[in-house]
Amino acid sequence: MKGLNLQIRPGEKLAIVGHNGSGKTTFTNLLLALTQAFQGQLTIEDDAVSTSLQHLSSCILQDFAQYQMSIRDNIALGYIPHTFSDEEIWHYLDQVGLKEMVLDLPQGLDTMLGQLEEGVDLSKGQWQRIAIARLLANPHAKIWILDEPTAYLDPLSEIEIYNLIYALAGDRVVLFISHRLGFAKRADRILVFHDGVIQEEGSHSDLLTQNGIYAEMYKMQETWYVA
Repeated sequence: MKGLNLQIRPGEKLAIVGHNGSGKTTFTNLLLALTQAFQGQLTIEDDAVSTSLQHLSSCILQDFAQYQMSIRDNIALGYIPHTFSDEEIWHYLDQVGLKEMVLDLPQGLDTMLGQLEEGVDLSKGQWQRIAIARLLANPHAKIWILDEPTAYLDPLSEIEIYNLIYALAGDRVVLFISHRLGFAKRADRILVFHDGVIQEEGSHSDLLTQNGIYAEMYKMQETWYVA
């Protein structure tokens, strides 16, 4: 990562794309304050931040945790300082489209997930929705960072998950980081990373006309998303 100069507007939805090794994950680590090995400054509304950025952010990573615990506890981990009521947990499940499924389980919110203690295993898409409910549980997270969150989903399921995230994000800043482009058309701005720098920047239509890295990636993936 070198010479990065980026300003993100409140409520902006950004697509961060690029081939493997282009610098996307390093960028994620900087945003989540997971590394201090950099020169420069991160600021929020002109105030310098470091680890405080972690308290303003929630994330779903490619290998997001599938916690072997109850549905209730899986969601409550999104904001540990708070003791969640059943009503709050049901509300989050309803928002992510899992309420009816959980209602049909004999132990409801106390159903164990995973393969331990006779737990119920979920599909990848259902685990994704649990992870999104965990995002919703943190009322202070003004930034959602999604780093390759749909890598194990087929393109149609990927679009479904991204549509759900868009619908729930509200005025939060959302950064979709991926080498797959299913969500990029809807982004306010697309940033194309290459060799540690932002090589291209603009809307979907703008970048297609440039015939650069983004246009090449989109043409290679177009059949995944166009019937």
